[in-house]
Amino acid sequence: MKITWHLILTSIGAVSALSPRIVNSRRDFVVGLTGISSGVLGVASNVPIAQAATTIDIQRYGDKELKIAAINKIKQLLRNELLQSPLQAGSWVQLSISDSLSYSAATDAGGPDGGIQYDSALLKANPELATALNTMVAVKKQVLKTTEVTLADVIAYAGAEAIEASGGPRIQVQVGRYDAPKPTPGASPHLAWQPGTSSEEVTRAFEASGFSAKEKVVLVAALGGVLRATSLAKGGRAVAVVDPDDDDDEMFPADGGIFIPQTFGSQKAMFGELLTKEPFDAGFIRDAVAGTAGPLGSLLLGDDASKSVAQKYASGKNGDANFRKDLVDAYIKVTIAGAALTGAKVLAP
Repeated sequence: MKITWHLILTSIGAVSALSPRIVNSRRDFVVGLTGISSGVLGVASNVPIAQAATTIDIQRYGDKELKIAAINKIKQLLRNELLQSPLQAGSWVQLSISDSLSYSAATDAGGPDGGIQYDSALLKANPELATALNTMVAVKKQVLKTTEVTLADVIAYAGAEAIEASGGPRIQVQVGRYDAPKPTPGASPHLAWQPGTSSEEVTRAFEASGFSAKEKVVLVAALGGVLRATSLAKGGRAVAVVDPDDDDDEMFPADGGIFIPQTFGSQKAMFGELLTKEPFDAGFIRDAVAGTAGPLGSLLLGDDASKSVAQKYASGKNGDANFRKDLVDAYIKVTIAGAALTGAKVLAP
């Protein structure tokens, strides 16, 4: 018998019904995800719909300990790169957002699948993105010496690590993406992040993937915060040695605990010091509203919807706290754009 499951996720102060997916077997269990979950409830139905643009298999890295070992190794390698060369952090955030915003809500194609590696025109026009991609490929090769990993997961995690290492919040990114084997027909163009990129272009990119001005503002502001933090950071600092033959035991928390069974994330100090001690808050948005944040800040003000959101963060009583909370939600949501989750069970991040 075929059934479908509607997942209802409790987000911050809201409940939303999610897209159903046909279930034929445990392996084929697929759940459409369009919100950020803190609780999961299955409700039976019989309405079949098309499959999602990309797939995330939350079981692809094995059991809990294998999953955490892979996550820890990725995180350590990325943090080591940032401690040596902190100025690359901004391009990591750009790479992750661009890869994710290739999802087209109109065609249900593309998404966070590593497909940006095939966009030769973009990479030629933006050498910093090309360098960031090369770093992700190198990290993937290093991790593959001991465990499975995909480029799409490394890219998604790199943006989160750049934000956290710059003093931002810890973002638990879902694992298990599959890499696109070739360019995806119907996908949206990758956001270029060129010096002349306009606010309208950025807005259209987010809207084409089904996202709002709020997601646009917090993620562009996060990029601004990372660029500010890393401009003050000192490179060439000591890093941890990652032995490819290591069984990863010392990469677990000192108390032996496992803190995230299904997602990326870890204790802030576990993999090295932060790049800066400056606060990571809505300061970039306040400067943008004041007209002192340069061209990147202008991306927050180019349309009425974005400007209204930015002004609320800039003048609101809890602007800093709300910015950090909303940044976590927006990053998670964007890095699962158009994706369906598969696996034996689905747990909240």
